[in-house]
Amino acid sequence: MPCLTLWLGNSLNLLIPTGDVTAAEGDTVTLNCSFKTTRASPTLYWYKQEFNDFPKYLLKSLSSTVYHASEIQKDRLDAERKDNWFPLKIQKLQLSDSAVYYCALNNSSLFL
Repeated sequence: MPCLTLWLGNSLNLLIPTGDVTAAEGDTVTLNCSFKTTRASPTLYWYKQEFNDFPKYLLKSLSSTVYHASEIQKDRLDAERKDNWFPLKIQKLQLSDSAVYYCALNNSSLFL
């Protein structure tokens, strides 16, 4: 059974974690991410970090538009931004989905 683990954190903009999620292959899970910021439209990101590897970019949200990494299967992995929430939905779970997932927020107007 895959174990999806979510860790969220940001020193300036608190992101609320959902904790560990355990589900069976083929299931659908939603990993929640909430944020608080004074900026009208921050950029939000989801990353996946597999064991002994670095975090890999999955998708980002600019306002209400979500952009996926080129290798992401949009029919299995998606996010929809609503108010101060940016949940990641993973469908048809596979063992390879077992990882730590990060929700991140870029609150600056410049991105290098």
